[in-house]
Amino acid sequence: MAQTADLVVLQGGELIHRASYAAGRLRDCFSMTKSVLAMLVGLAVDSGAVTIDEQVEDDATVRDFLTMTRGVASELEDVDRVMELPSGWEQAIRGRERRWAPGTRFCYDNEAAHLLAIWLSRRVGDLEKYAAERLFGPLGIDEAEWLRDPEGHCFGAAHLRLSADSFAKLGQLLLDGGTTSTQRLLDPAWVRATTTAWTPGGPPENTAYGYLTWVTADGFFFGGWAGQHTSVFPTYELVVVTTGLPSLLPVDWMPARAAVLAHLPTPGAGT
Repeated sequence: MAQTADLVVLQGGELIHRASYAAGRLRDCFSMTKSVLAMLVGLAVDSGAVTIDEQVEDDATVRDFLTMTRGVASELEDVDRVMELPSGWEQAIRGRERRWAPGTRFCYDNEAAHLLAIWLSRRVGDLEKYAAERLFGPLGIDEAEWLRDPEGHCFGAAHLRLSADSFAKLGQLLLDGGTTSTQRLLDPAWVRATTTAWTPGGPPENTAYGYLTWVTADGFFFGGWAGQHTSVFPTYELVVVTTGLPSLLPVDWMPARAAVLAHLPTPGAGT
């Protein structure tokens, strides 16, 4: 697992291990961005700026976009082709053929996450600023960079850059039900919904899916390409962040999350 860049471990809200194996602090978290987007939607719902049953596209609602049940048969490479366009990303995404009724079938859809981000920004303003004011700032996260499309919209599917410590804070926020020691940031009901398995999910992580967040029998996690994971294990009050370096991926690589899972206590065996 030579591609691992960072390892941060919190237990009971306390830092018990931090190691960095690569220069720099901010990491491209790839699709862990989506879980942050889900939090921003939750903030907007809580404030009354949006509702989860509003339509984002045709008859596909915010809920459908959060659960990756928009109804489009998306391929992982589709968004790469969109990102090669000099402009018009939104129009290209909105032109996809609908294969299934919204809300009926999971299909991992990077384009849908970006379309949701654009839609949300039109209701609450620039997402990078919104995150800084409503989510990052209150958590003490003061370094963030977010890739934008040619029209200036934050890219909802990926390429938010944060430190591993910042992702640990976000994982801890969900573990604590949306509250910090001083304030409530997210509605606890939203946190429960985000970490509930609404569909059986599927590739690329091959596990169940909540609101832009992967759900497992022992917890939930944010997942991104090349070994980016924020894993939360409520039974152990544990948050583990592992980041990876795409440039060092060997052919037979495994994400560091696999090692984290291998070292968890066996259920019923005590801690």
